[in-house]
Amino acid sequence: MPKFNQNQDCGMYGDIQVFGGTASPDLAAKIARYLNVELSEHEVVHFANDNLWVRLGCSVRGQDTYVIQTTSRPTHRNLMELLISLQNLTFGLGWSGNRGNSVYVLCPIR
Repeated sequence: MPKFNQNQDCGMYGDIQVFGGTASPDLAAKIARYLNVELSEHEVVHFANDNLWVRLGCSVRGQDTYVIQTTSRPTHRNLMELLISLQNLTFGLGWSGNRGNSVYVLCPIR
């Protein structure tokens, strides 16, 4: 399979940031390896009362960002993790016109 060349013109604003959800770290690592980028750092905390906290470990301003997540069990927690991550990306990107994207696999992968 050919490698993705990040220097080719494909309409990107800046570098690519790939965040992997806790449901599928292997899938996120494979996608990042294919794109020739490292997975971006983030922290996910699951509280005892089922609340969830997600913190991005780097700036995403001026970058094309992707969050990789699947629908494996527990589906409700994985979906909320994705939505909170996308909300954090929205705040991090501001209103600068940059793009935050999600890759949400609709079949369970374990």
